[in-house]
Amino acid sequence: GSLLGGTLYTGPQPQQVFTSYGKIFLGLARLEEIKIDSESRPDTTVRFVEDGIEFFIDTTGAIDVTKEKARIEKELQSVEPYVVSLENKLAGDFVKHAPEAVVAVEKEKLAVTKEKVKKLREQLSQLQ
Repeated sequence: GSLLGGTLYTGPQPQQVFTSYGKIFLGLARLEEIKIDSESRPDTTVRFVEDGIEFFIDTTGAIDVTKEKARIEKELQSVEPYVVSLENKLAGDFVKHAPEAVVAVEKEKLAVTKEKVKKLREQLSQLQ
């Protein structure tokens, strides 16, 4: 297949990873280049989040907006119920009976998942 015309823009968090493994990532993602710079990304970028790191791909002419919206909506349909289940778990007796470390892990999962939902919603609104 051909390379996407897009560019991956990202903030400083994964800079070490891209410095070490950038060529491998470019090949796997089929992108032309990676820029470690989230400040100058164009308006035509699509954002996604993985493990708390934001990535932006300039998709000018590279994606089907209808399919991308459907993909994001599908992901939201699977992630949002998980947020509700974590909130219910943390609002119930679980917190009283579980070890503090286990509760802390669940709270962190909730925070990360809520952030993912927020970013997905923002991404969806950018495609409107």
